[in-house]
Amino acid sequence: IRGYMATGGRPDQSRAARIILKDFVMGRLLHCVSPPDVDQKLFHQHERQEARIWHSEDDKNREARRLQNQKKTKMQELDDRFFSQMAIGAHTKGVKLTGRLSEKNKKK
Repeated sequence: IRGYMATGGRPDQSRAARIILKDFVMGRLLHCVSPPDVDQKLFHQHERQEARIWHSEDDKNREARRLQNQKKTKMQELDDRFFSQMAIGAHTKGVKLTGRLSEKNKKK
């Protein structure tokens, strides 16, 4: 998942996995199997449809600003609070970090 990085530029795989599992459990991810008499490859073919057609670039920008200002749902706020408390640093046992993984040694 794009945007979930741990210290040192490594992907935060555990966080991404939790989000994917949560989406699957909540029914946001599509998982379906074809009926016994239908080939699976034919069952998953869908036509791509244009989500929205804009009359002008101004309309598109106005809608983008409106969507950015929308209030979050209670579930989104709960997720934000939960994931903001997560530690993103490297976990070590009794070893002080030095070098590029150390946040203290970075120059701003």
